[in-house]
Amino acid sequence: MNSDNTLAEIRGLLAYIADLETRSRELDTGQEAADLFEAADDQRVAVADKFVALDKWLSDGGSLPAAWASPGDGDSRRGNPRSDHDQHGSQ
Repeated sequence: MNSDNTLAEIRGLLAYIADLETRSRELDTGQEAADLFEAADDQRVAVADKFVALDKWLSDGGSLPAAWASPGDGDSRRGNPRSDHDQHGSQ
């Protein structure tokens, strides 16, 4: 597995889902809105599948994606995911 590619794919899918949801809400009702919402659901399944694969990779000792292993380049998504989580007061 290439954890960098998998993380990039997850991020891309999440952006696509957000776009589909926005377009669906703008339409409000009708078949096209329903189709967009269904497409977003399909993409959520794809995100979950990729997340499970990435989690397994990391749990089995695979390397972190560079975005998580190299904090400090100005990208708010970068850094140790655990420390990012801890900053919000959760354990």
